[in-house]
Amino acid sequence: MLSDTEAGLLSGVLLGDKSAVSEETVENFRMIGASHLLAVSGLHLTALIAALPQIIEAGIQMASQDLTIETWGNLSLRDPTNGHIYLTPSGMPYDTLKEEDICVLDKEGNLIEGKRKPSIESMLHVRIYQNRSDVNAIMHTHPVSSTVFGVLHQSIPVVTDEMAQAIGGDVNCAEYALPGSLELAENVCNALGTTQACLLSNHGALCAGKDMKECFKVAKVLETSADIYYKALCIGKPFTISKENVDWMRDFALNKYGQKG
Repeated sequence: MLSDTEAGLLSGVLLGDKSAVSEETVENFRMIGASHLLAVSGLHLTALIAALPQIIEAGIQMASQDLTIETWGNLSLRDPTNGHIYLTPSGMPYDTLKEEDICVLDKEGNLIEGKRKPSIESMLHVRIYQNRSDVNAIMHTHPVSSTVFGVLHQSIPVVTDEMAQAIGGDVNCAEYALPGSLELAENVCNALGTTQACLLSNHGALCAGKDMKECFKVAKVLETSADIYYKALCIGKPFTISKENVDWMRDFALNKYGQKG
């Protein structure tokens, strides 16, 4: 564990404030490696510094891409090294958020940093992170086409190849429960299973990923697939993709698609 003095110096180096830090000390920190010192100290300032602007930008993008309306929806990132969750606050417009507005929760959902009240859906995020070690980012959206099926309490089967690759299975609809309730959190966990998205009855959708970039990809694929499925239903009976082929494509997307190494 670093002393208070060492922690202060480290903070200064990471945040660019070198006024009270000698060049020799700065160089020593750099040579040892700030990430190693952070892991030893438990401060994890690099994760904090990286997470806050990511969440703010993601909120603006979520709203601008019509994935939510007004202040509805919420976003979070998890630091896998200590389980801390960085979550948007309750009822604040995304284009007004500042870094100090982001709430920091521990792995049990207790507020450990921040002056704002966390999103009402904080336990939804907590329970998913507790159940899915592969998930480090969550986006709860309120899009039109996906929510149509949520209002119908109807799941969306895998009807496109990109849905199989990005989401990994049918998008199940979670049973209805009141917003912010532990019951809703449990229902969503059950509906999500091992896939990357699910619907919330009469409410919206949830997208999960290893990072926020994947969440956006999942959200776009889900909304596009929901729109395609709706239009196909208007014409006739859509053909779905078999589980065997879905599993093959998901594995392909994870392990073989694109440029590796």
